[in-house]
Amino acid sequence: MLKIGLNILISLFILVAATPLFSTEISYQKCLDIAGTTNASIQECNEKEMKHQDKLLNKYYKQAMKHLSDEKKEKKNLKLAQRAWIKFRDLDCKSRSYPMRDGTGEYTMYQNCMIEVTDERIRVLKNEY
Repeated sequence: MLKIGLNILISLFILVAATPLFSTEISYQKCLDIAGTTNASIQECNEKEMKHQDKLLNKYYKQAMKHLSDEKKEKKNLKLAQRAWIKFRDLDCKSRSYPMRDGTGEYTMYQNCMIEVTDERIRVLKNEY
């Protein structure tokens, strides 16, 4: 019982501390406000945000590739880098959620990491290409 309460408390702390840093939409914050403190509701909001970010990630990746349209070698490098980054992101977020393993907040922590790291990558693709 204590472990569950501690997991919820840690999840809430992480969510509150990290959300303003990487929230990409006002609707995401509104969703979290409505969700309250239940992991299931928070995870639902996170799933929606992850889908939204995936669309943005694809949009800015495609723009970067268009920008490099005459540079075959650079396009190949970006493609390889993007694939490597996706693998890194997935494994890194699994690793970061390890402290909550088998707890109710493990998946929420994983989602928060995915949102944060993907938001950073979107900014790189948007601003550097």
